[in-house]
Amino acid sequence: MSKPWQNNSGCSDPTAYAATKAVSEEEERVNELIRILKNTIRLTGFELLNRIELRDRKSGRIYR
Repeated sequence: MSKPWQNNSGCSDPTAYAATKAVSEEEERVNELIRILKNTIRLTGFELLNRIELRDRKSGRIYR
């Protein structure tokens, strides 16, 4: 089982781990928002016709 805080050589790499963890948390936040939007659309009797495109105001990153 791999340890995410270690690099390929087995040495601790806290900087890379922190960066990877932050990106994973941000992507999970976006995925949760998209699930909520899709459920809201469905429950209100509408259907989604195109992809949802989002931009994080803090980071500026665009999600498609």
